[in-house]
Amino acid sequence: MSLQKNIAVLLFMLSGYNSFAQDCKVLTHAFSVKYVGECKKGLAHGAGEAWGDALRYAGEFKKGAVTGKGVIYFENGSTYTGVVQDGLREGKGEMLYHKAEGDSIVKGYWSADVYRGDRYTTYKVNSSASFASYDISPSSASGDLLTFEITSTSGQPNTGSGIYVSNLLVKCNDGEGWGKVNSTYNSNNTSFTTVQITCFPAVIQGRLTNGNTFEIELYKAANWKIKFYINK
Repeated sequence: MSLQKNIAVLLFMLSGYNSFAQDCKVLTHAFSVKYVGECKKGLAHGAGEAWGDALRYAGEFKKGAVTGKGVIYFENGSTYTGVVQDGLREGKGEMLYHKAEGDSIVKGYWSADVYRGDRYTTYKVNSSASFASYDISPSSASGDLLTFEITSTSGQPNTGSGIYVSNLLVKCNDGEGWGKVNSTYNSNNTSFTTVQITCFPAVIQGRLTNGNTFEIELYKAANWKIKFYINK
């Protein structure tokens, strides 16, 4: 079934709701003024419709979050139909821009509410010259953990404690700060570091204990696995 047909089915389901679920919360702040729809354990879950001060959303909800397939209605008459995560355009969708001189439609992929083109792009590596190669992947669901895996392509990363992330500067739209390191451990020729951050999108600037540095832009809120391969 096409994305548009899926959305149409959701909207049909919503047509049966005619009351405001007062004790069912929407945790996505931009859509938390009013909610009508399915509820689970006090949170919006399933098919529903939510309103904010300047936005309206009809579609899927998950554990109180505006997450799934749906339609976002903007105050100026524009609409987005597609995949949404935490109230932001995230994935494949179609944006109808309503303008006085005539409507226009843009199809493709969004991440962190920004149009990325005809490919789903969730990150950008600005600098990785210190590494032989890398592999970066986000979870499909929302999250806030970064797991760094440092592997040597020619044996043990380092004699003794191994190579791992020693400093991590996180730059957000509202400022910058240091990432909170949750754990660091080694296994054979690989070391692991888990870091918690508080914002997305974010620019991550890091340094390893061997002096290697990197800079990565992470767009979507997720639990990220970031693998660096080092030649000794």
